[in-house]
Amino acid sequence: MREIFQADNIAVLELRGGTHLLLRPASDPITPGTVAPFDLMVDNLETSHEKFEALKLSPSTIQDDAFHRSFTLCDPSGYAITVNSSHVSDSPV
Repeated sequence: MREIFQADNIAVLELRGGTHLLLRPASDPITPGTVAPFDLMVDNLETSHEKFEALKLSPSTIQDDAFHRSFTLCDPSGYAITVNSSHVSDSPV
């Protein structure tokens, strides 16, 4: 994931394969800690965790489960976003 553009009212991120994710502020208040209706997946969970820590975004500790390693952090709107490790292989889709 890489940043394409950022302004006060929008951020554009590019995901694997060229998919773009547009993030905008919520139109209605969100109760802090509400689980976001999506997860993110990154190639290097530890590096991403370190970057979020350096940005003082307070990511949770990394957890292990049956399929992924993951952590959560809250976005500026209050959503709790889960960030998962990737299990993408080099096999063609």
